[in-house]
Order: sequence, then structure tokens, then C-alpha cells
Amino acid sequence: MAVKKRVGIRPVGQPLEKAQALVTKDFNGDPNFFQSIRLQLGINPLDKPYAQHPYLYAAINAIACNIAGVPFEIQSGTRKNPATVESGPWVDLFDAPNPLLSRYQLWESTMIHLSLGGECLWVLEGKGAERQENEVPTEIWPHSGHAFKPRLKNGMVMGWNYNSPSGVVKELEASQVIQFKYFNPYDPLRGLSPLDPARMAVRQDHKASVFNEAFFDNGCDVGGILTSPKPLSPEKEGNIRTQLEERHQGSKKRGRLMVLHGGMEYTQNEITHRDMEFIEQRKWTRDEILAVYKVPKAEVSIYEDLNFATALSQDRGFWQKTLIPKMRYIEDVLYHRLFKSVQGGAQWGMFDLGVVEALQSDFADKTKTAETLWRMGYPVNVINERLQLGLPKVAWGDEALVNSTQTTASALVEGAGEPQDGGGGSGEPGTPPAPVGTGKTAPAVAKQDRAQDPAMTALWEEYIGKVFAPREREFMVKLRVYFGAQKRDVLNRLARVAAESKSVTKDITPSQIEEILFVREEWDASLKASLRPTYKRTTQASIAQLRGELGSALPNTFNALDPNVLEFLRQKEITVTGINETTTDKLRQTLFDGIKEGETVNGLQDRIKNVYNLAAGDARRLTIARTETAQVLSGVRSMAFEEAGIEKQKWVTAKDEAVRPSHLEQDGFVRDVGDAFPNGLTHPSEMGAPPEEIINCRCVAIAVPKETPVTE
Repeated sequence: MAVKKRVGIRPVGQPLEKAQALVTKDFNGDPNFFQSIRLQLGINPLDKPYAQHPYLYAAINAIACNIAGVPFEIQSGTRKNPATVESGPWVDLFDAPNPLLSRYQLWESTMIHLSLGGECLWVLEGKGAERQENEVPTEIWPHSGHAFKPRLKNGMVMGWNYNSPSGVVKELEASQVIQFKYFNPYDPLRGLSPLDPARMAVRQDHKASVFNEAFFDNGCDVGGILTSPKPLSPEKEGNIRTQLEERHQGSKKRGRLMVLHGGMEYTQNEITHRDMEFIEQRKWTRDEILAVYKVPKAEVSIYEDLNFATALSQDRGFWQKTLIPKMRYIEDVLYHRLFKSVQGGAQWGMFDLGVVEALQSDFADKTKTAETLWRMGYPVNVINERLQLGLPKVAWGDEALVNSTQTTASALVEGAGEPQDGGGGSGEPGTPPAPVGTGKTAPAVAKQDRAQDPAMTALWEEYIGKVFAPREREFMVKLRVYFGAQKRDVLNRLARVAAESKSVTKDITPSQIEEILFVREEWDASLKASLRPTYKRTTQASIAQLRGELGSALPNTFNALDPNVLEFLRQKEITVTGINETTTDKLRQTLFDGIKEGETVNGLQDRIKNVYNLAAGDARRLTIARTETAQVLSGVRSMAFEEAGIEKQKWVTAKDEAVRPSHLEQDGFVRDVGDAFPNGLTHPSEMGAPPEEIINCRCVAIAVPKETPVTE
């Protein structure tokens, strides 16, 4: 049987003799000589990734150029109310950091060093040989971290050794160097490069690119094995190889006809681009690289699966999730390592995000939210700070402005840290409103200095800690689940209407808004069913505490099944559904505004979510939960006093900064059970009382001996 000899045709690679000849050649001092050797040998290492990989360059350049384009302003005053400094040594420094770099180039080089090596070190020059810690620098020189080595003492960085390109090692004090770094859990002193987790993807894509180049340079249809039925002489084998390479090697010669003689056979031995899923693999590695650097496709001009709206959304997300956090980090490092050491940080630097065009639509959304919050009664300065609008603080902005037909702002504004016990009354100062639910007239408030009663305070603390707080938390949980389900229902209804309207909002008419809103009857019934067990447990908890407080005076027949108690809870279930009316009104108005402005379905979805973030957020749920808990506990307590024959009761507050002024006036007042206190209520959180007297109230009425005099 004849032996088949294999003749391999390799598209990449060079003979060893050629490599030896190249290496022994005099390179005449050419710094690119050895790189050219590697390229001729088919060796192209990834030693300069920023210069060698297109998408790595694009991602890093997008970060660096965008941040460099944002003005870095010097501020003075307070952090909450800053004022821009127009001139001075700090302004001069950041306008011209050093003789070779402009302001733009300073931030561009800083971000490129950070993105490549995970750290950038600024060397600060002063007026003298060494820059002093309390001195405004005269120059800033950004460097890669590779040339620096920290000098340590007891684990602390005392200075840095800088290895200059000339080989000279220069010792720098800690005050001369500012280190920006990405946190590195493996070396707390040095930064972790984002390129490290992306390096494998970058290498794979780089190799794919090199392979693709070689494919066109050495593209030969016979990239496989030739077999012959009989042995070939070295001379004949060389002739066949030369003929094939001359006729077929090279991208322009691909596809030429090949003729084989003497029974020779050709076997394809090359993995094709299709076999490797070449394009998909390159897309996958590209996306992995962009994900590591948190750069969306639109920022590197990839629009294959994007439309205009999603491109704008990606641009805004790029600023919010990638660039702004990096700028905030830089501001923080500079404040603590540079500005704070000079005059205690009387001046500092901040990026001016107001000029960023991509954030202008976000600013418009914030102003709409700000208007909503303002209408809810929040002060302008509070809204400005909370939403980070960047507007100057105004002298009148610490006061809430409310409609003249409502109660005073001071009666509704929440206290520091805790919602207030309630609001103030209406009418002229010192004139209490008429009592609720009775025909009796409240006596005039007698101003007097009442000392705290330790026993009364202890009873209130037990009431709040053991009865009030646990039930309030239960209401909060129930409301969170309820509002979450309701939000999903509204979003699903919007999706159905949009599908019927071919997802074009201009086809959604105002009449269809009602189809998007939740069905009141269904959700009112759901709310009652959800809260009914909590109302019952709150009632039982109140009665249990009252038995310990009143003892045998409270009849055993008084329990959660008492007809008066059941009727009271039924009324509570009816009144609590009013929260759905508020939510419906807000949804209807915002959807109408969105459709009128021609917003997309995504825009309407965001509006719905905003309603639930505000109207059903933690603050509102706490207000509802606290008010409902207080009304049930106080209502049951009032009925229990009547059942037990209690004749006198005393109003007790928390005595803290969150208590509203009108309730602070009631603290310690004694009234006959059923009579009104100075604010017009027969007991705290009386059902049917004005909202400003019951919302967020934590007061409680406590039984006192019948011989206790009524407060005048």
C-alpha cells in the first residue's frame, strides 16, 4: 500500500531561518525595529491595549473626553449654598495646570490613566523646591501609577518614589502627591485597573483581529493538506508549494482555480469564519469590554439595535451611572487631599453639570417633580437640595407655601426625623375650633407651666413601644404590598391599551385614560380585605393594654366583637379607601399631561412609577399607617373609658420636637370623658376631625382619678 505523504500549507508563520536573519540585522537604533520583527513573524502581543484595541480605546476615550468637557468650577461659601469663584490662585491653577497641559488635557489624561491602570497620581509643584501642604500648588502633573512606589511606615504611606524616564529616582513627600485610584481589595495601597477583568476579552478580540488580518494577507484556498499516492522528492514538493503560494496566496488571489496532478488530493484543514461564529464572537467580546467600563453602545457609535429614543436614554444613563459617580469621586478626593489643607477648605472644586446637554431632559423631569413636591407643601430650598437641581438657595425658600384655603404651613410641615403629631388649628390665634362630634363648646386655653409627670410619661412610652409601634409596622407592610400590586395592575392596563393603539401614544385618547386607571370598586374592596386583620389585631392589642391599665374596671364583655367596636371598624374601612381617590386623581392628571405632550409608552410608564414613588412611597405609607394605627387605638380607648365608667382623661404627647404646636398646648390638660379639649377633639386622633389635627398624631388620652380637677 502506498504511503501518503502530507504536505502542510500554513497561512501564518515564517521559517526559523528568516527569524534568525531578522534578529541579527543591524537595527540602527530604530525603536520600532523589534516590533516590526514581531509583526513579520506573525507575533503581535497586546502590550499597548489603548493603542491596539479599537473598542477599548473608544470606551476609555468616551469617559475621558466627556468628563474633560465639563467645566471644573471653584466654589466658596457652604456646601449646601455654594457660590462660584471667578478669579484667584485656584482658578488660575485649574485653567492652566502646567506649561504643557490645558484644563481639558488635565482631566483627559487623568481619566485615561485611571481607566487603563486603575490609578492616576498628580504631582503638585509649589513655589519652592517642595510644595507645602497648606500652599495652593502652582502646577499639576498627572502620571500613570506604574512609575511610583510608596514609601511606607507602619503601613501608612509617608511619601512616594518616582522613577523618571531618565532612570533618576525622585523622592516625593505625601503632600506633593494626590493619588486617584479604583479600590483594589487585593492591594489597598494601589488601584485596580478596569482592564484587569476585561483583559481576557480584550486579548481574545485582539487575536481575532490579528487572525482576520492574516486571513486576508495569507488567504489561500488550499489552506489544508495535499496528499500524494506516491512519495515526492524534496525538489518536487518545493516546486508544488511555490506554485500554489504564488497562484493562490493573498486576498486578491482568493477563489482561483487549482489543478492537481498524479492522483493528488486536497483536504480542507482550515477553520472558517463561519465555523468560529466569528462575527458573533467579536460582538460578544465587544459587549463584555463595554460592560466592564459601563459604556453603552450608543457612546461608541453602535446603533445596530437602537432607535433615537433609546440612544438618548443610554446617553443620559451613561452620565448618571458612569460619569457622574466618577466626577463625584474626584471632587471628594480633591476636597480631602487638596482643598481642605488650604484654609480649611474655604474654597473647593466642583464639576458644573448644568452644562451637560444629556442631563437637560433629566432636569426637566426633576422640575416637574419639584413642582409636585412644592404643591404638596415642601419648601423650595428643601426640594432644591433633595433633587440636586443646582439652583441657588433663596432667602424665602425655607418656608412652605400652601393654598390660602388650607391650614398654616407650620401646622403641616413634618418635624426633624419624625412626622409631627399633627397640625395646628384654623382661625384666630387662641381661639380653638368647635369640638368634633359634640355640641359642647371648648373652654378657652389657660396658659400654664405644667411639669412633666414621670408616671404619665412611662405610660405613654409603654403605649407607643408595646402597642403603637408594632401595629404601625404591620400597616406599613400591608400598604407596601397593596400599592405594589396596584402599580403593576395600572402598568399592565397601560400595556394593553398601548397594544390596542399600536403603541403610539397619540392614538391613546383622554377617554382611554379611564381604561388605564385601576377599578376603584375592586381595589377599595381589596384594601378593606387586606387591612381588616390588622384592624382586628390593633383592636385586640389596645384592649389587652387597657385591661392592664384599667384593671377590673373594664368589663370582660368588652372585646373585639363588641357591636360598637365592630361598627367603628366598619367606618374605618370605609374612610381608609379615600387614599385610592388621591392616587386616582394624581394618575389621571399625569397621564393626561403625558398624552398631551406626546410622550412614548415608556414615558407614561415612568409617570405612573413616579406617582407611586411619591404618593405611595415610604413617607406617605408611614403617614397612612401612623394615622390609621392612632385612630383605631384612640377610638377603642375612648369606648373602653365609657364602658369602664372612667370620668376624667388627660391628653399626653411625646413632648419632643415633632409635636405640633396645637397638641403641645393640649399636653397635660384634663377633661371629662366626652368633653372636648381646647383643640376641639374629644380624644386624640378622633375619627372625623380635621386632617391637620389627626395626621401623624401620636398622642394618647390617659385615665385619671375622678377627683382630678379639669384644667381651665
